[in-house]
Amino acid sequence: TEDGGSKSQDVDLQVDVYHYFETFDDTYDGSYNQDSALAFLDSISDVFRLLHATSGTYYSEMRRIGFRMVDTGDAGNLYVQQFVCKMRDLSALPEYEGVIPGDINLEEGIPATANTLEKPYIIKT
Repeated sequence: TEDGGSKSQDVDLQVDVYHYFETFDDTYDGSYNQDSALAFLDSISDVFRLLHATSGTYYSEMRRIGFRMVDTGDAGNLYVQQFVCKMRDLSALPEYEGVIPGDINLEEGIPATANTLEKPYIIKT
């Protein structure tokens, strides 16, 4: 992590996505469970397409840095895809409430009252 000032940090973030499937024995043509076995292989590609090269408000472009099989001791097939990105963590910043530009309506000719106004705010003139 690096200090970003004002209670913020810049973080090197790694996201590991694990994929598990009981067996690949059914991937051969005409097998009983072929459709779900092949769907598992497609799901690995779907996760890659979903995450790789995406970015958001608080994180930079994500990229895949690893893809490998994980040893499970013959308890099935486990694969991991690893992605990295830079993230700006603003979770320690204090939260402020305020008026959003465009939330104020001006109306002329209405007398001001002592009542609390509800959004959208009306400024009496």
